[in-house]
Amino acid sequence: MTRCAAEPAASCDSEVKPCHPWYERLIHRNLACMWSNFRETGADRLILCRVLEARSLLRYVVEAVPGADILVIRLRARLEVLQARIRSREAGRDPGWFLGTAAYLAPVLEQARVEDHVVDNEDRPIAEVAEEVLRLAGWLGAAA
Repeated sequence: MTRCAAEPAASCDSEVKPCHPWYERLIHRNLACMWSNFRETGADRLILCRVLEARSLLRYVVEAVPGADILVIRLRARLEVLQARIRSREAGRDPGWFLGTAAYLAPVLEQARVEDHVVDNEDRPIAEVAEEVLRLAGWLGAAA
């Protein structure tokens, strides 16, 4: 998605082990270092991909990315679609952990409602989903 934006932007995908504060601290310390490097090279926007079970966890992002205007956009797909994608992605490997995590998180995230926006991510081209996310973020045609 960063290639779609008109302005310099950065992207970070963080996988955090569920319910483990040590991982949360490590991920956000690393994010702070990465954001500093991104800023030094001209990035003024960041897409952070992660699971967010509680809005209170955003406090770590606020600390790692000072001055951030945070917008949470959740990509949603039915559990069956997620499971098919996991099986495809993990072909030749054991997908058990990812399948179990998806089965746990799908209803949790649906109930938590921590997002500002939800984007359907089932039967749409990736570029269309990315464009909707960038539009919701106000990044299409907007100056930083």
